[in-house]
Amino acid sequence: MPRQADVGRGSQGSVAAAALADAQALIRAGRPADAVDALERLTVESPRDPAAWVALGVARAMLSRHAEAIDASSRAVALAPRAPGVQLAHGDVLRVSGRIGAARRAYAAAVELAPDDADALNKLAGIERIERDFDAAQAHLDRALALAPAHPYVQVNPATLAVERAQVGVARRRLSDALRLPRLPREAADEAAATLAMLDEHDALAPAIERSRVEGSPAAIEAALRMRGEPSRRDEYWVAALEQVIERTLREAPIDDAFARGRPASARWPAIEAHHNFRRLGKEDAIPRTIELVASGRADPEAREVRDYADVVARRGASLAFADGIAGEAWLRHAHACMAASRPEYFPGQVKPVNNLLHSDPPVSRPAPLDVAGTLRTAMSRIDAALPPGAWRACLRYCAIIEIHPFRDGNGRLARHLLNRSLESVGLFPCLRPGNDDEELARRYSLARRERDMRDVAAWFADASRYAADLDAQWSAR
Repeated sequence: MPRQADVGRGSQGSVAAAALADAQALIRAGRPADAVDALERLTVESPRDPAAWVALGVARAMLSRHAEAIDASSRAVALAPRAPGVQLAHGDVLRVSGRIGAARRAYAAAVELAPDDADALNKLAGIERIERDFDAAQAHLDRALALAPAHPYVQVNPATLAVERAQVGVARRRLSDALRLPRLPREAADEAAATLAMLDEHDALAPAIERSRVEGSPAAIEAALRMRGEPSRRDEYWVAALEQVIERTLREAPIDDAFARGRPASARWPAIEAHHNFRRLGKEDAIPRTIELVASGRADPEAREVRDYADVVARRGASLAFADGIAGEAWLRHAHACMAASRPEYFPGQVKPVNNLLHSDPPVSRPAPLDVAGTLRTAMSRIDAALPPGAWRACLRYCAIIEIHPFRDGNGRLARHLLNRSLESVGLFPCLRPGNDDEELARRYSLARRERDMRDVAAWFADASRYAADLDAQWSAR
């Protein structure tokens, strides 16, 4: 959120200034609902005060009233386009509203107006990280660090960026340096300490993950996890949301009959399923090229990544019953380690070391890295205890991976793998994204997240299962 003191300096009149200051104090105290009414009155009384419009935009954004928030902060920009604080605040509103490209342009405008503002440089770098423009983010963070070497977030953010770039040694040094800063804010210190803790966990589990990958079994990972004991943390908000989804689902009739039945018969199925997990490989008419790619033995990154996924599908077993949450976590880690083996920046088999920064769904909060294991184990055990094997269980397992996002990257393909293997284990046909596109699924899933109701998502999967069965039949007949 923007620095309220900066954007409030343009108020005219002592009464308006006092009202604005009171509203900004409410926002800083986490009470945006109490601030909105006063700010809406203030923008009527002082319609040309950009600070009032900025504060209104911030308060509305905090309440997830995103369209109204953007309207308010856009008015502030129209009134004061050369004010860096206004551009910065507008960028904040756009970012939390999910308008990543527009947020980047606003932050860039703030940096252009105030090139020596470390906060502006830091925020621009943050949005560049979401867009995976790591080189630009590095350049802006380096400049911010040169300008404000004691700035706490300018110290911590280059370290977490180094983690994203798989520069673990650099990250460790920078995180340790940041933790030695005097008066480091609690939030920054917690982030630095948590990241170091995750990197330590990575080191401890690396041998078991590699052994698991070589042996083709999650057994080594499961044994290592059981030796480490139960995690002390989990994301209680997400666990409560899961309980609401389960409660709603338990009131629904079984949906297995909506899915196709049977198992893929085509020898090309692993490549076909891999094809549908990589949109960049083209639509249905490009399947032969993907089959050739999987069989080619090419060593380039794209070929290896697709082939790794096809290999995971080819080695799938007949059963997918988890003894408990630890067994479920071990299976997921093993699957991720195998399918991401050629992408070390994904940290194969390791829980994400830093928070997810997602271009596709930025307003959605995900469990923090230290909360992932506890949340994931709870989800796997609770879903399996509440729902019998079948399509509903498969759909909610998919939901758990999408919401928790336990890994640095590759969560979508892992969720689809878990969904498909859960369906196959009960004799239902796996799913493929029709048309190699899931925009409709994203729309339905966004609604399901708000309503805690998976019916429309399950219906989409049922259609995708029938599509997959038809496609498999076509290839089997060749």
